[in-house]
Amino acid sequence: SQVPGIEFPKEPINTFCNRWLTTPLFRENPTSGPVLRETIRLALEKENIESRPLWKPLHLQPVFHDAPRYVDGTSEELFRIGLCLPSGSQLSADDHGRVCKAVIAAAELR
Repeated sequence: SQVPGIEFPKEPINTFCNRWLTTPLFRENPTSGPVLRETIRLALEKENIESRPLWKPLHLQPVFHDAPRYVDGTSEELFRIGLCLPSGSQLSADDHGRVCKAVIAAAELR
C-alpha cells in the first residue's frame, strides 16, 4: 500500500485467500507511470532475492501453440504484470522486511 501501482489480486466475494503464494501485480500508477514487473524482478535479483513472473499461460508455450484455447486476455495480463515473491513458512520476519524494502525501493526508483 506504500507504493501506488502495486496491488494484490482481488478476492472474489465470499472467498478468502490463504496467501500461500505472494503474487503482487504491478499496474499503472496515475501520478508516476507504470511500475514494471521486470524492473522490480531485476532489482530484486541484484539484491539476491529470487522472484519470477507469474506462470506463463499454457497457450503461449510452444508445445501448445496449435492447441485449442478459450482466452479473454486475463491470463496474458496477469503474466505481464504479476510477480511471484519469496514466500513460505520458513520466511522469517527479517526476510519478509528485506523483500518489502527491496520492492518499495525498486518501485520508487523506476
